Amino acid sequence: MSGGVTDAAHRSREKWERDELPSTSCRCPANLPYIYFLEELQSDARAKAAAKGGGSSSSDNWLRSLALSIRELAKVPTHITNDRQARAVKFVGPLIGKMFVKYFQLYPPGSTVSAEVPAGATSGPATKAEDTAAAEPPKAKKQRKSTTKMWEPKYKTANFALLACMHRGLVQDSKSVWTKAELLKYTEESGFSRDSMYGQKNAAELGTRGYEYTGWSGFNKYLKNAPTGSQ
Repeated sequence: MSGGVTDAAHRSREKWERDELPSTSCRCPANLPYIYFLEELQSDARAKAAAKGGGSSSSDNWLRSLALSIRELAKVPTHITNDRQARAVKFVGPLIGKMFVKYFQLYPPGSTVSAEVPAGATSGPATKAEDTAAAEPPKAKKQRKSTTKMWEPKYKTANFALLACMHRGLVQDSKSVWTKAELLKYTEESGFSRDSMYGQKNAAELGTRGYEYTGWSGFNKYLKNAPTGSQ
């Protein structure tokens, strides 16, 4: 394996120096030598299969692994500078990882053309964070949705009527303080609510049930505790 890997590494280096266009587009130009390297390994595998009179399941699996590794390697947005980062790329298994170890022994990052390295590319020993950044494209951050909802009572509901009456009392009579009894009576007489503010039954008729929804039922939930700026 060593001889074939070494030859493939040398050929990929020559392609890099000739500035050949790869068959796969590469997001980070500084990673092109590694794309060339895997493409040369592909070429060797095809030639070997053809010499044996056709492909086999093992050669087909090997070619598929190389193709998947090339595809994922081309997506990496940052410069890969060591075999650890290369082995962290999706579909780069143990065998391809060993080949990258050999490649970086032959051509350390300092020997590649640095002019093509985009701003922010890493060099030298990689940290764990750099390994992860090279292996995976950055994920877009999800924007947090606002939890504050604008609330507006529906027309002719009890809450609508309460607000309308408090507003009218403030504008017409400069009344800003109400007792519960006053506001219920004033709202009931206004006709702003389609339903009675006192409910359909009085306390004597409720019996053991002990509770009935009235126009005041939503006051604490929607009006008293409404956040500032609610409509």
